[in-house]
Amino acid sequence: LVLRVKHVIVCGHYGCGGVLASMKAQQLNSLNHWLNNLRETYDANRPHLEAIESTEKRADRLTELSVETQIENLARTDVIQRAWKELRQPILHGLLYRLSDGILQPICRKEPDVS
Repeated sequence: LVLRVKHVIVCGHYGCGGVLASMKAQQLNSLNHWLNNLRETYDANRPHLEAIESTEKRADRLTELSVETQIENLARTDVIQRAWKELRQPILHGLLYRLSDGILQPICRKEPDVS
């Protein structure tokens, strides 16, 4: 079965408590499995992130990196690869939502290679 949708959205949001918890290496028992990807993304980008002095701006950047990473991970899945090969879809969209102003901002996009 091939995925038959035209668009897939991965949406993160600024001010995410999970992002802040992952930056503090806080253990949250039942939520730890949800935070593992964030922690891995933080570790992979540690020098860049720790150079950002503001905790809020560092968390915002981790949120952006997390969405970008999830788009890359999704693009490598068998179901997306098959859909791209057979149907030339879906387009993967990475979006971020800022709770304070309600703005939805696109940050990355990935689509099948047509070459």
